[in-house]
Amino acid sequence: MQTHYDYIEYYVGMAKMVVFWHTRAMGFEVVAYSGPETGVPDKVSYLLQKQNIRLLITAAYKPQMHEIVNYVDRHGNSVKRLAIKVADVPAAYQQALERGAIPILPPQKNYEEGLGFAEEAAIKLFDDNEILFFDNQHYQGIFKPGFKQVNTSLPTFNSQLQHIDHIACALRENETHIWEQYLSRIFDYTTTQRLDPKNQTHPQIGMELKVMQSPQHTVDKVLVSPDQQGTKTQIHTFLEANYGTGIQHLAFHSADIVHTVTQLRQHGVEFTPIPAQYYQIIKNQYPDLAIEPLEKVGILCEPDGDSLLLQVFTKPIGDRPTLFYEIIQRVNNYRGFGMGNIRALFEAIALELEKNNGQA
Repeated sequence: MQTHYDYIEYYVGMAKMVVFWHTRAMGFEVVAYSGPETGVPDKVSYLLQKQNIRLLITAAYKPQMHEIVNYVDRHGNSVKRLAIKVADVPAAYQQALERGAIPILPPQKNYEEGLGFAEEAAIKLFDDNEILFFDNQHYQGIFKPGFKQVNTSLPTFNSQLQHIDHIACALRENETHIWEQYLSRIFDYTTTQRLDPKNQTHPQIGMELKVMQSPQHTVDKVLVSPDQQGTKTQIHTFLEANYGTGIQHLAFHSADIVHTVTQLRQHGVEFTPIPAQYYQIIKNQYPDLAIEPLEKVGILCEPDGDSLLLQVFTKPIGDRPTLFYEIIQRVNNYRGFGMGNIRALFEAIALELEKNNGQA
């Protein structure tokens, strides 16, 4: 099945405020809108775009939109569905069901007079998420029926964000295997990397991790779950605050991560601080690597021959300690997912705690 992400849809309590933050803090642009003014009476949606990243921010306009209201009440502002572009929605949906997908929405066409139609269908993912099969090749308007183009005067800036690199999903103990098999069976994903808690030298990492990739390398998912050692981790925190499983973070690829992080900081985005010990560990491991510019901005790095992975994580973007963003740059086509970074970071945290006599 040929796939790539078309857009990611969020359900939120107040769409306009979330949109404002993404435009002012992250450099996104509002390109389309649907709501009562466009003939959609019960919800509002804003389509945001930056290069090849498209986010759809949706909120209930009326309280009887129980699907949205109940979702936000339980999970807060968070990702609801992953929309995958396909050439034939009924065929993709039927193939998914034949391979064991759990149906949510059968294929349906949404028409707009004089402009054609868009078609979509959905299958279940995790507790309350969905994968949406989407096709708008027969629609001549902007995005899909009910949306109108937005000409906004909101100021924006070039954040150098290019496309979605991967999506990370937080699961319960013993769930990664279940969803790994589900996604492999339906989409022919392959698991390319693993972090097994049984083989970890630093038990503080406290998680199992599996990296899955589509055959076309256009869709990457990272499945993470807490291990069974009893130590509370950030995955536990997510599951508690989210009241279940869900999308932990989106990773956006940057053309110039130093520029991106500098710009985002200037516009109010907060990033997770990196312990000073981390950079000392990296300097010891890679003495020929110029670490100082990255340390100054707070960027993680992992070399692999001539290739280099650069990454940094924002703090949660909402009130709950759940959804956050990762900014990533793959220099010279680095293909891994920073397993060494994970180990070095947790080792640095352990050293920092030891230095402070166990006080964070």
